[in-house]
Order: sequence, then C-alpha cells, then structure tokens
Amino acid sequence: MTQQLPPPSMFHNLKFRTFILSTFDATERLENTIEEVSKVGLLGTPVVLRSIRDTEDVRRGCWNAHMRVVSMIKSEKLDFGVVFEDDLKFLDGLDPKILNDSVARSMEFAENRIKTCMPLDAVFLGHLPMGSLMPITPMGGIVRCDRSFLTHAMIVGPNWVDKLISTNYDRRVYNGHVDQFLAKQPNVFSVYPMIAFQRNLEASEHASTMDKCLVYLRNTFGTDKLCKLTESVFSKF
Repeated sequence: MTQQLPPPSMFHNLKFRTFILSTFDATERLENTIEEVSKVGLLGTPVVLRSIRDTEDVRRGCWNAHMRVVSMIKSEKLDFGVVFEDDLKFLDGLDPKILNDSVARSMEFAENRIKTCMPLDAVFLGHLPMGSLMPITPMGGIVRCDRSFLTHAMIVGPNWVDKLISTNYDRRVYNGHVDQFLAKQPNVFSVYPMIAFQRNLEASEHASTMDKCLVYLRNTFGTDKLCKLTESVFSKF
C-alpha cells in the first residue's frame, strides 16, 4: 500500500520534509524516535520510510535508506530535508525551549545558505568531540566540522542531495559508510552545543571507540558536564 504523504512543511518560505528511517522489524525503536521528534514543533508531520533489513550488508541498507530520502527531496523539489534514523535520542533533561531553539538555529543557518546560493551538504544536530570544529557563528551557534558528525539527526542540503544521487554504493569507498562519505564533503556543519545522540550506542557493534567513549562520558558525568567538556574541547581549536 502506498503511503499517503502529508503536505510538505514550510520554514519561512522554504519547503521541506522531516524523514524518519527505520526497518520493518524495529517497531519499538521507531515509536521511540517518533516520540523524540514530536518534541520539536518546527519539524511538522514526519514521513516514515521503512525498509526490509539488509542482513547481507547493513551498510548497503543504510546507504539505500538515505538514497530514498534524497530521491524524494529531488523529485518533490524540496529546499532541504531533516533526517532522523530510528535510534535518535535527544539529550536527556534538555530544556524544551533550548531543544527547539537549537533546531530553529540549524534550520535558519540552512535557510541562509540556500537563499544566498552558498553550498550546503548537511547541518548535524549532534557531533563528536574529534576532528576540527571551526566556529563560523558566535558561541552557541554553528561550527564547521570535518570528522565530527551524526547522520542519525541532520538537515541535508542541495549539494548532498545531488552528490548522493549521482553516487553508486561501493563498499570499497569509505567502507560503504554513508556517514563517512558525507563527512568528507566540503560543506558540513553542526549545531553547537550538540543536542542529539545515537540511542544505545554503547551496545552497537558498529560503534567506534570514540562513539563509546562519548556515551560513557555522558552516562558518567551527565549532559551538563558533557556540554562543558565539548565547550572545553571546542575552545582549543
């Protein structure tokens, strides 16, 4: 049965959709993510894109899921998309106003780049304290990042849409990781401080050592101290 899509959402005069990516065997994860996304009023009614889990190549399955997103953005001539994977978790105890303001700040940044014809691949709603974080707006705004990314919660722009559509999946390229491929694009940014994590990352066999370290710090010190830690790391660049 074809999914009846809600009308696209509007941010000022830009047209976008919010997407949630999941598989048919992950109903609980999907429900949790829908609940998380509902905390942000700006995001509108999400389009849920479910697929059969690719048990032979999970990275290919992830790649194809993101390909569905950019194909819809292209075919509907949307200005941008907001993408969440089904293990999204916003920071525990985050004030709803701060959460909504952070998402709004990210969307305003994307809007400004799109309207002024500046290139945009993605604005991440979470990042890892690694690689380079170069401030391009005042503290508490947006940073340019290279190896710091979280494809589980992000705004995707026109440049990434065109790039992914024109690229075939190849496990030999960045080990088939769509997030590593995106992180290598020249115009990727992150809201700062970060507001999103990958839920249960510490239990994931695909999590990197840095990912697990970050989750350990969050669980040990709590959200407030972790944000101060990222600010400390940020100030060194």
